[in-house]
Amino acid sequence: MLCGAQGPKLYRIIPESVDRLNQRFYRMNLILPEQLSIHPGQFVTLKSEKVPVLLPRPFCVHRWDPQSRRISLLIEARGTATAMFCDSDVARHPFQILGPLGHGFKVKPAQHHFLVGGGCGVAPLHFLAAELLRNAQQVSLAAGFRDQEDALAPELITPPGTAINVTCNPVTAVDLFREQLASLSVRDDATVGVSDVADDADPTDTNGVMVYACGPHVMLKSLAAFCRERGLPLQVSLERMMGCGMGACQGCSCGTKTGSVLLCSEGPVLDATVVNWDA
Repeated sequence: MLCGAQGPKLYRIIPESVDRLNQRFYRMNLILPEQLSIHPGQFVTLKSEKVPVLLPRPFCVHRWDPQSRRISLLIEARGTATAMFCDSDVARHPFQILGPLGHGFKVKPAQHHFLVGGGCGVAPLHFLAAELLRNAQQVSLAAGFRDQEDALAPELITPPGTAINVTCNPVTAVDLFREQLASLSVRDDATVGVSDVADDADPTDTNGVMVYACGPHVMLKSLAAFCRERGLPLQVSLERMMGCGMGACQGCSCGTKTGSVLLCSEGPVLDATVVNWDA
């Protein structure tokens, strides 16, 4: 094991298990040798000694149980390396896992938290929902998938206690979120629709609604435009190809309104208002 005083740590671990969830998605579970401080939205990099690829692959932390030290990664088998990671023969050998890396979601006080995920972008939302529920927050999640065969069962996406809706094309996760927002009521002295609250909301007010999302660029761009129009705060976890995962290779640049940032070191979670969605 190599480690810095407060930085990411590198371990060599044989997975506890690799569970096939459907034709496309797997969940890899690993037991870390020590307690770590991991936050929703952070990621790790993974490399197998049995898979002949030069660079490790980044994965958002899907689940984290500090008591058992079990970390779970949601893996979409869409390339040669990720498919081999999930092979039962490969999974019997050690993996190098480096993390935690990056900056995750900033949880702020709100009457209701909305989570929006598309495809493998649902990966970090289980951990985030669990953290919110642990603090007795109201949580709704909208998850969208390419088709029914790719769609994950609700209990695989988020812990019990979350109001969850799952859809497949042509209805998108953003469509579901808009429906959730329109139908939700919050009770103060009287019951009012969140859609009415949002119409009058101060864009800097985080006491009513918070929105967190991860998924394809097109989905996030659409969601960002909607939230901007409604004055809703939105944090997005952005997907990019990564090399080192620590800022050295400069390979995960993301355009913002003030210049470029490296998602591995300054993300992957950013405030949607700072992202240059047309870059």
